[in-house]
Order: sequence, then C-alpha cells, then structure tokens
Amino acid sequence: MSKTKTEAIDSAAVRLPGSGVDFETPQVPVTGDTPITPGRKFRDNLYTSRTLILPDGETIPVARGCVTATSIQQFEYLNAHPDLQLIEE
Repeated sequence: MSKTKTEAIDSAAVRLPGSGVDFETPQVPVTGDTPITPGRKFRDNLYTSRTLILPDGETIPVARGCVTATSIQQFEYLNAHPDLQLIEE
C-alpha cells in the first residue's frame, strides 16, 4: 500500500479595488498521483533500456536512455535515483 503525500498550493488574499472585500483563494490538494504536464524527462546514465519499479509496484520504462515522469510520485522517485539526471529543457 502506498502512502499518499498531500501538499497544498499556498493561498493568497486578493482585494478587489474599491470593494473593501478580501477574497481567499482556495487551497488545492496535490497528491502523488497528480499528473505533471508536461512530463519531466530524465537521462539514464547507466542503461539505455530497463524498467524501473517504484516502491508501490508501478513500473516506468526507460527507452533509448530516457525516462519521463508523468506524476509527482514518479518525479520524486526519478529525481532521487542516483543513475538519473533531469534534462533541463
């Protein structure tokens, strides 16, 4: 069973000019399964082809030395992996 990490986007008070009313922006929960758009690409410095297995059993394929994170959970795993390097675009 995987643990779900929940984060929230910071809320900010917004004042409409001349209204005298403050509005609070809602907090939006973000979980490990929340999609990342666009996906974040990593270069595999050790293998050109393999399958990475996350702690929860999810698999991510490496093809032609590259792998793409499409969720926050995948990004955190790939970013912490010693053989992978984030490709800055």
